[in-house]
Amino acid sequence: MDFDPGSAVKAFVTLFIITSPLGTVPLYLPMTAGDPLPRRRRTAVIAALTTGITLGAAASLGELLFSAMGIT
Repeated sequence: MDFDPGSAVKAFVTLFIITSPLGTVPLYLPMTAGDPLPRRRRTAVIAALTTGITLGAAASLGELLFSAMGIT
């Protein structure tokens, strides 16, 4: 299987839209307003890792789950 840059760009744009990082900023700022900077960074990293792991699991196991449920 060859690497297709066009498909990689489409996948990145799709994941960017799904996670909506710019849309979550207004939620993140007031939730961490009283926290010191290191804690705010740690919170952002944990949120990003959780999102990445969740999306990765869904991408990896989604087809298996759909086939187990009989969805084509």
